[in-house]
Amino acid sequence: MSYKKIDSHIISEFLSFLDEKQVIASENEKLAYAQDKTEDFVYMPELVLVPGNTEDISKILKICNKHIIPVTVRSTGTGLSGGALPVKGGIVISMEKFNKILNIDTDNFQITTEPFVINYILQQAVKEKGLFYPPDPANYKDCSIGGNISENSGGPKAVKYGTTKDYVLSLEVVLANGDIIHTGRNLIKDVAGYNLTQLFVGSEGTLGIITKATLKLLPVVKENVLMLMSFTSVEDAGKAVNTILNTGIIPSSLEFMERNALIISKEHINAEFPPVSEKTQAHLIVELDGNDYEKLLEERELLKKAVENADNPEFILFANSEEEKEQIWTLRRNTGTAVGDKDVYKEQDISIPRANIPKAVNYINNWCQKYGYTAACYGHAGDGNIHANILRSGVSDDIWNNKLKLHLKELFDYICNALNGSVTGEHGIGFVQREYLPVMIDQTTLNIMKSIKNLLDPNNIINPGKIFLD
Repeated sequence: MSYKKIDSHIISEFLSFLDEKQVIASENEKLAYAQDKTEDFVYMPELVLVPGNTEDISKILKICNKHIIPVTVRSTGTGLSGGALPVKGGIVISMEKFNKILNIDTDNFQITTEPFVINYILQQAVKEKGLFYPPDPANYKDCSIGGNISENSGGPKAVKYGTTKDYVLSLEVVLANGDIIHTGRNLIKDVAGYNLTQLFVGSEGTLGIITKATLKLLPVVKENVLMLMSFTSVEDAGKAVNTILNTGIIPSSLEFMERNALIISKEHINAEFPPVSEKTQAHLIVELDGNDYEKLLEERELLKKAVENADNPEFILFANSEEEKEQIWTLRRNTGTAVGDKDVYKEQDISIPRANIPKAVNYINNWCQKYGYTAACYGHAGDGNIHANILRSGVSDDIWNNKLKLHLKELFDYICNALNGSVTGEHGIGFVQREYLPVMIDQTTLNIMKSIKNLLDPNNIINPGKIFLD
């Protein structure tokens, strides 16, 4: 696809309905929109536009579609797969003015929000009304609802409550030609026609621009208890996941951290608690929630005994204060930042059947040893989504820059085909994982996906260079 460069005439078209402050052309100001949290990539847009309403976005896309100008949508820029990188240049549409919660419907347990609202702010707003929005990505204090919908984000609570897709009732979306559509009817049950809402969820900003969403809420959960289980082998930790779930008690979080991840995160925040001994190979973080505190204590004790009887834990600790809970969660949520500060790394976000977690982690560590890398593995054991951060660890420029991709294809072949897994569980394909998608998806299925993209965006102007190889 050949895209048109932006000239003064096109800028004048934008200025016919946007204020000068909404059109950013200076190199210094554009730099803030040229990167997200994906490694060290920087792609400068030709122009940044900051629309104030849905109609502005419609007009922008009509102009861009007419002139064949690439458009990249940007929210808070916390993505890890390059979804917000303007890899084809063109225009970045910043959603920063779409930052309002429009309505909280306490009768029907729903919230209608604009996409730039931060996940944590939305959670706090509904909590004040006695309601609960469960999806909580690790960076929930920084990421936006629009980004969460585009990536179908999960988080620690997905094991019990599901991912973002389970809460999206309806969307307002602007298509590539400027048409504004509304999907869904804000109903719990609705099978009238195709489910277009779920088509846009997880589409990584490639099919249209989401400008409004109505989300399902739950009654607020008032109590929780937290426990930490330490193991001297990854295999025992993996077996304990199954032991826990077989009790019939569904944790609100069931997180995994292997030794390297634990040490890197503890060193980064200079933490003494929770302990990691010389024998420790993995931790499980287990949270239970509900409204009956005494019942939670009983369930906590039942899980402790079940794991002690079946899975040879090194030790099991109860978090006996809010401070200890916070220390445990800080260690877990800090891991990605800690890895990034320690070394150059490649973020991998695999998903496997949870019984295969030990096989996956052991294979990754052996694969790293074979090629000279180091891995830090952690993530959501309850749903099989493991973040495997591959640290450079001093390998040569030739290996890191020229051979790593080939090595990763070998890794993904095992994860996807031997373990029936996926190259991504929640971070998305985006820009950096495109060439690995064919490892797990056959050409016929890829062609169907591309035909959907072509139907909604025949000129390939919305977030081009993402998901599929050019």
